[in-house]
Amino acid sequence: MGAKTRIMVAGGVCALSVGASLSLLSGAVGAAAVPSITGVWLGYSPASTTTPIWTFVLNNKPGSTRVTGSWQTGFELVGTVSAATGVAMLDAGVQPGSLATKNFTVKFVFMSNSTAQTNHPTFRGTFDAVTRATGVMEPNSQGTVRAIRCSYQTTAKAIALCG
Repeated sequence: MGAKTRIMVAGGVCALSVGASLSLLSGAVGAAAVPSITGVWLGYSPASTTTPIWTFVLNNKPGSTRVTGSWQTGFELVGTVSAATGVAMLDAGVQPGSLATKNFTVKFVFMSNSTAQTNHPTFRGTFDAVTRATGVMEPNSQGTVRAIRCSYQTTAKAIALCG
């Protein structure tokens, strides 16, 4: 093989390697945006307060955008989360007999895919209350919320330790 041919082959292999590396890197970064939101989250409202007043127990399966769980004691929660952006829409109080739902629009932020406590995943956003019978937002029911994950587990023991 001539020198010119070897240089062209080496250049082609290099270009393919760089393209593949960039493609893998961009896929990995997108996938790492929200590794899992499952766990016990302590909520602060307004977002600027220093004492948690709410407990969220969230569940979602890896790769799923569906979120289920509970908010406070007895309020079921359903919603969706975007793995690419970390933005979630969570509706609490969806069980029969509830007169209003709390609608949370929040963004989850993770430092890594790790479940270690040092990862310090958080979410921050807004909420409002909506009357279920009419679908109308209740006056003066809006606010801000932030939360930190206390545990990535959702067992009764984890909930008791966080609460």
